[in-house]
Amino acid sequence: MYKLEYDLCVVDEIKIQPFKAYFQSGWPIYSAKFVRFRMGSSKLPLAPENYVSDENEGRLVADDNYIWTYSSPEFPMLQENILQSFKLPCPVLCIGGVLKIELLGRVQKQVIDDLYYICVPHVEVLGRALSPKLAVDSSEASDTSVPKYFPDAEVASTVDEAAGPSSWTENILNALLRPLQLTEKVEESTEQKPLSDSS
Repeated sequence: MYKLEYDLCVVDEIKIQPFKAYFQSGWPIYSAKFVRFRMGSSKLPLAPENYVSDENEGRLVADDNYIWTYSSPEFPMLQENILQSFKLPCPVLCIGGVLKIELLGRVQKQVIDDLYYICVPHVEVLGRALSPKLAVDSSEASDTSVPKYFPDAEVASTVDEAAGPSSWTENILNALLRPLQLTEKVEESTEQKPLSDSS
């Protein structure tokens, strides 16, 4: 389970690198057979103190604590120690900033205990944040997600001092908040930036 940097973002691609155990005989790679991605929002507060602990073991990853708005097809995973790229069939609007990576099917046994394991040391999520001015409030009682607008939030990555706000961000704000008027067209950035990078 990963909490992305922004609550509202468009995700295009996810990269995963399986673990290669150089310290074990034969240098085994602990990958999965397939991988699937889910995106959505949490019904629980995602503060560090609510992460997995002895008191709430398993609570953070329980599916009934999330509102899933997207589930990808299964992608085959190579048993290679490389950063593997999984491009989604089309860009996905992630509402809530939560990404679940489901690793399906184990392929590598550990010699010591004869049990199957999967290990992933590196994950990257590529896409674009909509705006730090937008967030999502999820309600456990009604299983709904409500967009929230914070007009005073800092907008460092979407504002060009000379040109003003990007048309891409303004179009999203227009669609969600209405009625805002655009007075000039500004070239939008198509550059993809990592939304989450765990090493």
